Amino acid sequence: MQVTGLPEKASQWYCIYAVAGVGDTTFGLKGMPVMRVSSQATQVITLRNNANTADIGYGFTADELVDGKILVLTGASRGQVRAITANNNDDDTGGTVTYGGSALTLAQGDWFVVLPNTNFRYLGMILNNASSNLAPFYQEGNLCCYLTPRDLAQGAINGVTAYDLALTAPPTARRLLGYAGTTDGSDLKLAVSYDGSNPALLLHATPPDIALHGVRGAVAFACLAPPSHSLYLDNNNTEIPITRLCGLQVGKSRLANMNIPLLPLSLSLVFAVGLVAGVYAVLLWSKLSRLEGKMDSLRINCEDHHKENENRFIAKVEHELEHQGLWEAIHHHEHDFRGRVRR
Repeated sequence: MQVTGLPEKASQWYCIYAVAGVGDTTFGLKGMPVMRVSSQATQVITLRNNANTADIGYGFTADELVDGKILVLTGASRGQVRAITANNNDDDTGGTVTYGGSALTLAQGDWFVVLPNTNFRYLGMILNNASSNLAPFYQEGNLCCYLTPRDLAQGAINGVTAYDLALTAPPTARRLLGYAGTTDGSDLKLAVSYDGSNPALLLHATPPDIALHGVRGAVAFACLAPPSHSLYLDNNNTEIPITRLCGLQVGKSRLANMNIPLLPLSLSLVFAVGLVAGVYAVLLWSKLSRLEGKMDSLRINCEDHHKENENRFIAKVEHELEHQGLWEAIHHHEHDFRGRVRR
């Protein structure tokens, strides 16, 4: 797998694409760094690292991303797409991406991805961890389970506090799976809020006397991954708690926005003609089906009419017996020598 020929960045999510050119018969796998917003000025986005702790540059070739598109994943402009008009080549702390069209509403920490300017299919996201190794995971359908749970919060939380999901879950996550636990035998407490005011989930339990794998008491939970990609937590200032994420589910609605084939014009025309031909074929089939039904109805009506009319006429044999004498009187007789009819 090629990561677009860029310098490797630690603590970084990478978006994996299967890409192919117009004349290609096979596809290749490429990685694109998932990016965050530091600031925006006249539609120039300064980039922030994934941990949201400092600005970053990815070392793109200048204007390498032009004609690609950005897709905003979180924040007020989530789901919006804009064409890229420029990018710089900074590989330190001053990376920028410029886009065209109407201005997006972006805030520090918002996530976005770059969509390639070619035929592609989105496959998923992987994490290059702090040691520059891929974080291991299991994937089945839209369910992803981490081989090692990732810490979201540790220690006392005195009051509702925002926790950036940052490196614990990708920005495409829709549902989070985890557990809250304690290590010193104190009561297990955790409140989870999506808006910082109203608790959406409450965990409260008395721990057992004996620890298991270093934890004395743990309760599993599942919750929404908010559009802000942050959770608000509170444990009532409990001294030694832990909150960890074990896995996540990716929502189809968000992934659908990323499966955007940027087809060339010729392929688009072929697709359009095929679509029109398909619609015409369906309409023709529907009309032929209705005509066949009408022919069957006509045949049944004719058979019923024939049966009904049988009783309205006498049979041939009855007709012959009744009118044979009259027939013979008219057509079978003799004449005398004067020409008169003789019976």
